[in-house]
Amino acid sequence: MRSTSNKPGWTDKELGRRALSIGVLASTTSTPETTADRLLHDEFTHEELQRANAYLQSGAIVTGR
Repeated sequence: MRSTSNKPGWTDKELGRRALSIGVLASTTSTPETTADRLLHDEFTHEELQRANAYLQSGAIVTGR
């Protein structure tokens, strides 16, 4: 997990969109869960990952601005 953010100021929606795109990318590999875990841990801090997950679980719209 990253210790410092490379996405300062990103909204929960933006974090959710990025997490979703990582999931889609990982699904095209031979080991999707391992790939997704690695990419998510490389990309997000613990707080950002929690915010992205909460946004996605809320059922809010991910597409658009």
